[in-house]
Amino acid sequence: MIASRLKNFLEQEGTQYLTIQHSVAYYASEIARVAHIHSKEFAKTLIVKADDRRVMVVLAASQKWSGKSNVLDSRSDCKERSR
Repeated sequence: MIASRLKNFLEQEGTQYLTIQHSVAYYASEIARVAHIHSKEFAKTLIVKADDRRVMVVLAASQKWSGKSNVLDSRSDCKERSR
């Protein structure tokens, strides 16, 4: 089930999306493969700490988080680490 905050954000931004129910999986790329969706078109969410707050980062399933920990120095680090 899609998180309500993420759903609200996507709808406010006019972003088209499709939700898919799936069995338990530990990797977004695994779910994308089973659903026959390219991992660049399948999103995953990460909850990370930035500026002493938890923020949600949405990445393509094919992207990897490059930080050694989930603690960020600032929100701008989110963009840098998700490349």
